[in-house]
Formats: sequence, C-alpha cells, structure tokens
Amino acid sequence: MVVSTAHIFTALLAASSALALPAAEKRQSQCTQPTQRRAWHTLADEEKKAFIDAELCLMGKEATLGLRGAVTKFDELQSVHVAQAELTHSVGAFLPFHRLLMRAHEYLLETECGYTGGQPYWQEQLDAGNFKNSVLLDPQTGFGGDGDDSDCVTDGPFANYVNRVGPGYTVQDSCIVRRIDDSQSAMSAQENVDVCLSQPSWATAWPCIENEPHRGGHNGVGGQMSNPISSPGDPLFYLHHTWLDKSL
Repeated sequence: MVVSTAHIFTALLAASSALALPAAEKRQSQCTQPTQRRAWHTLADEEKKAFIDAELCLMGKEATLGLRGAVTKFDELQSVHVAQAELTHSVGAFLPFHRLLMRAHEYLLETECGYTGGQPYWQEQLDAGNFKNSVLLDPQTGFGGDGDDSDCVTDGPFANYVNRVGPGYTVQDSCIVRRIDDSQSAMSAQENVDVCLSQPSWATAWPCIENEPHRGGHNGVGGQMSNPISSPGDPLFYLHHTWLDKSL
C-alpha cells in the first residue's frame, strides 16, 4: 500500500520536537529569515564539519513514524522516497517531490540537530567526468571516497554507517555502497544543463533534466546512488538533488 505523499511529509515534519509555531506564524507569506544554500566547494572546513556533524546526528536520532525498515530519522527520509518511488519518477512531479524532500531533510537537520547553515549542494558541473577527484569525496573534509573492492565506503565520516533500508524495496543491513563511474558523471556537464534550460516547455524540460544531469549524478556516484528506489541511503543524494533544485 502506498501512503500519500502529503500524509508522509506532514507526519515527518510534525514529528520534529521543535515544530511548535502558532498558526498565524505558520501562515506568513513573507520570508523574514531566508536561508542561503551554498555550493560545498565554497564552504570553509568548519562549515563542512558542521553539516557532516548534523547529518551524523540525524543518523543517530530514533525513528518515530513506524515506516518500514526505518530505525533513525535519516532512515525515515529514505523510507519516504522508497514508498513514493513509483509515483515520483518519470513524471512531471519528479522535481517538486524531490524539492519537498530536500526541504524536509534540511528542516530535520535544523530542528533535530541544531544545524543553521542551509542545505549545501554539489556543483556537479565542476566535477563532471571527474567525480573521483571531487572535493566532496575527500575523506577528511568530505563524504568519504569511492567504494573498496566490495564497493563499501571505508573512509570518511560515514564509513561505519549501516543502511537499514534497501537496496531497492528490500530491508536489510548494508554499508554505503559507491562505484564511481566517470563515463556516467560526464552527463552532469554544463552543456547538458544548458540544453535542459533551453527547452521550450515544462513538458520537454523535466524529462531532459531527469535523463541527463539527474542521471549523471546518480550513476556517476554509482552503488547506492544508482538505485532509483533507495538512493537516499547515501548522504550525497541530498547535495545532488539540491544542486538540481538550484540549477534547474
């Protein structure tokens, strides 16, 4: 049974202990405290650490929604994506759904873990065709590198993280799997972004975005990220989709 997107996100956000705004404040139409989302490569090392620490915090927060397989709040976000995967890919709702998921992730980092820096993004045009050498994969200041011989990420802050959801629709414990493929990451190139932005209508723009820059990020990282159902199990998912949201 597929639970409605609205129901899941309402529950996900309402589960935050900090969600206690009065009704009038919730209904404000004017943004009084805008959050700036910045490219990862422009962040200072202490800003990178603050984001990674918040992500690790979310990975340690107990799940509260009873979603299939979810043990932590981070798992719950992944479970939402799994539950809605068939309804939110290869359709016009692809970009709006993932925009909402990015905000849900950012909101939980803020309210559950005290993060104030805004969800960063991976400016993938800079690394297209060369993900292996991206600053995002630095084991000291980034998200750890490529997978080892078994495709498990064994360095960086998420080396010991256990995925409970996936691969695909399964529920089983596994490492974060990566298999960098720079023949695929080349699809994130600026020229492909430009082609999508030049489309004459939404009807042709969203398939272009999903099939080129979007696919380049997922299949370029490979492993967990290349699974269209359970890809949010790799924290890079959120920087990839925030880039799509910002760039396109």
